[in-house]
Amino acid sequence: QRDGSVLGEQRAVMADRRVREIAAAMTASTACPLCLNWTDFIKTRMQGVQVPGSLVHPYNGGFLATAQRMLAEEGLLAVWGTALPASLLREALAIGTRMGAYPLVRDAISMVSSG
Repeated sequence: QRDGSVLGEQRAVMADRRVREIAAAMTASTACPLCLNWTDFIKTRMQGVQVPGSLVHPYNGGFLATAQRMLAEEGLLAVWGTALPASLLREALAIGTRMGAYPLVRDAISMVSSG
């Protein structure tokens, strides 16, 4: 019965380690959008096409000109923070779970292939 208790504790420690690995990877993956979300927002604005009949002028003139116009019209917080929650969630789920779950999948494949 003692062996069952030790085995249960080992499984709990392994599960905790796996959860921490996934959480750490998800947290680490948010660094990129926190630093570079504003560049993606500016790029997206530059790719937009003017709608016929629109009174708003298209964003042209390059990255810096677009950035300057957006800062003047919308402010720093809007340029940096627009769609930031969506970017953080996308990276945490797409990259974080893939990186964090890698050891779990690797170990499972290794266990299956070793018999």
